[in-house]
Amino acid sequence: MARRTRRGRVFYGCSEYKKTGCDFVVWGKPVNEKCPKCGGGFLVSATRRKGGAELKCPVEGCGYSRTESP
Repeated sequence: MARRTRRGRVFYGCSEYKKTGCDFVVWGKPVNEKCPKCGGGFLVSATRRKGGAELKCPVEGCGYSRTESP
């Protein structure tokens, strides 16, 4: 579920964020695709400074990423 910080920056968290103690948060938009390296449940789309997008695995220590095709 997309939410905004007090400064207006968008982040994504579980649908019951703060109500049930869920503290799961990612800054990039979740993509429904499993990580091919570690098997994580989803990837995160991140905008690159040079343009385009990159898909990254949010699992700490995995390090998987790839450039997303336009």
